[in-house]
Formats: sequence, C-alpha cells, structure tokens
Amino acid sequence: MTQLRKLLTIIFASLIGFSFAQESRQISLQECMDQAVIQHPMYGQHQLQAALQNLKLDNLHSDLLPKVSLNGKATLQNEVVSLPISLPGVIIPSVSKDQYRLSLDVNQAIYRGGLNAFQNELEKNSLDISDMLIDKELYAVKAQTKTLFFQIILVDKQMQIIESYREILEQKYEEAQVLVNEGVALASMLDVLKLELLNTKQEIFNIEALRKSLILNLNELTHLELDGTNDFSLPVINSLPMANQDRFEYHLLSLQQQQLETSKSLLAVKTKPMLFAFASAGVGRPGFNMLSDDFADFYMIGLNLKWDLWDWNKNKNEKKMMDINKELIETQKQSFELNIQLGLNQLQSEIDKQYSLVNSDPEIIALHENIVKTAEAQFKNGTLSTTDYVVELQKLNQAKLNFELHQISLVNSQLAYIETLGKL
Repeated sequence: MTQLRKLLTIIFASLIGFSFAQESRQISLQECMDQAVIQHPMYGQHQLQAALQNLKLDNLHSDLLPKVSLNGKATLQNEVVSLPISLPGVIIPSVSKDQYRLSLDVNQAIYRGGLNAFQNELEKNSLDISDMLIDKELYAVKAQTKTLFFQIILVDKQMQIIESYREILEQKYEEAQVLVNEGVALASMLDVLKLELLNTKQEIFNIEALRKSLILNLNELTHLELDGTNDFSLPVINSLPMANQDRFEYHLLSLQQQQLETSKSLLAVKTKPMLFAFASAGVGRPGFNMLSDDFADFYMIGLNLKWDLWDWNKNKNEKKMMDINKELIETQKQSFELNIQLGLNQLQSEIDKQYSLVNSDPEIIALHENIVKTAEAQFKNGTLSTTDYVVELQKLNQAKLNFELHQISLVNSQLAYIETLGKL
C-alpha cells in the first residue's frame, strides 16, 4: 500500500510538472518563422524544381548520344524512272510503281561548338531563378509571421497593463465601499469606479477576442498548436547588421543578367559549324540500284556539315538586344538600391526616436506615480473628486502602456531594418 501511494505521488507530481511546463512554454519569433517556412506549400517546390531540372539536364545529355530510329515507308506512285529507248531483242528493266523501304538510321553529333555546355548552364540559371523566386515568396511568409507575432506580443502587453489597472480599480472600489458604508463618502463615488471597471472589463474582452484570432492565424502558418497559455518572448536585438545588399529581389536581378549573358553565349554558338555523322542500313525495293526491281539490302555512312554563313544580322541584333536588356536590369538594380537606402534611412530615424522614447518613459511613469499618490491622499480626504482621481489613474496606466509599446516598437523597427536588408 505504501509503495502504491509513492507511485501515485510520483505520477501526480509528474503530471503537475508536465502541466506547468505546458503552461510556461516559451515561443520565440525565430521558431515561428522557421516553422512557417517549413509548413508553407511553397517550401516543397525546391525539391520539385530540382527534380525537374535533373530531367531537363538528362534530356540535354541525350543530345550527345547517338539517335537510333527505325524508319519504314511504302508508296505507290504514278510514274517511275525509265530509259526512253527501245532496242530489238533487249529487255530494259523497269522499276515497280509500288516501292518499299525499311531502314535503321543512326545519327551522332560530333561537333556543335559547345552548344550542350551552354544549354546546361542556361538550365542551371533557370533553376537558380526559380529557387530565388521561391525563397522570395517564403521570405514574405517570414515577414507575415513576424507581423502576427508582434501583434500578439502587443496585445499581451496591453492585457498585462489593463489587468493591473483593473486590480487597482477593484482595490479602490473596495476601499470606497468602506467609506460609503461608514457614511464618509457619497454612493456616487462607487458609480464612477464601477463604470470604469466595466469599461476596463470590456476592453479586456476585446483584447482576448483579438488575441484568439491572431493565435488562430499564427497556428495556420506555423502548425505549432499554440493556445492561450503560451508565452511569446520579445526578441532581443543587440546590434544591427551591416547595411550591405542581400535582398532576394537584388539577387534575382543579378541572376537575370547572368541568364542573359549565357543566352548571348548560346547565340554565338549558332554561328559556328556543326558536324554530324550518320549511318543507314536496311532493305527496300528498289535499293540504291534504281534499275533493279528486286528487294535488296543497302547501307550508307557519311558526315553532315551545317554552317549558317549569313543570317542578315539577326544573330548580331539579338546580342545587342540582350546587352540593352542587361543595361535595363542594371538601372532597375540601381533604383532598387536607392529605394532600399531611403527605407533604411527612415527606419534608422524611427529606431533613434524609439530609443529616446524608451529612455524617457521611466521618468514619466515615476512622475505619474507621484501624482497618483498625491491624488489618492486628496481622494481619501475628500478634496479630490472620484472622476479626477480616475483620470490620474488612467494617465498612469497609459504611461505604463506607452513604455511597453515603445519597447515593442523599438524591437519591431529594428527587425524591420533587418528585414529590409534581406537578413530576417
């Protein structure tokens, strides 16, 4: 019996510990962003794009291998080749109008000017661009998750301050109730405090509803099974990264320039001669002897040369167009860098402002606390109305809330700066 009691005690303690661990689970921004990326449908496209590229590269590699085909043909024609002479006692052979041919044909590229290498490089460029577009979309998912995360932290701080304010109001309501019961104060004093309590409870209800919807959306993105017991920790930003360009959009423009350069090299290949070997063997009527009307075997091997000597400057004009497109992309990159720098300047000003506000908030709160202490003494002495006392409490509550908001806004602005750099 004693052993059973000990076992039950251990199990009970374990359950309590597990429940406490569940209630105090810390949720970080990085965890949410990582999970949002992993759980997003776009995340699996990297593997699909890689598989697609491997198939395309295999197809390009097959161009280097011999092409083997079986070809057959049966025809009926109204006229065939014949000799326009007639000799006595000599039978001149003629070819049948129904003809047949079955052959095995082999073609092999010998020299194509490096066409396959540039085609492979072009496919790899395309994959890099596709991957960059996917990463750009997933980066937007991280930014969306960050916004939701900070909204939850914001409402949690609001709830914390308002709950503290509600507790103060309830305490003052109880104190006022005593004064009214003793006949020292009027009952209207209770009405003012009760009205403020009701307004505060409504505000708490609205915040709870908002938090619930935010948690629901964050769960949709992260699949972390978050609930009302989770504690969302505010990130700590010790320093901002160097302002070097690392945005996906900028890298994407660079990849597009690289792709144009590869396409330009591919155009140069088209001006080079291409050499192919071929072989054909089969049976037909007629064979290569057009004067024989019998089925005969045949074969042929040889080389095929292809060289476009003149294309009326089409190739040259296409290269010029690609150069112009590269210059256009370069102007887009410069414009993008300018807009990013303007955004960084604005965010840096916002960060500096938030630092100033956070540093001055403690002094403001201390002053409001002194004012509330004085107002409380006057309120108890009957020299200050309940409404005026509640106003001072509201000011102190707002000052505390502003301090929390300024701290959150500072970190949010710092992360916005990091996000703008592409380093979120």
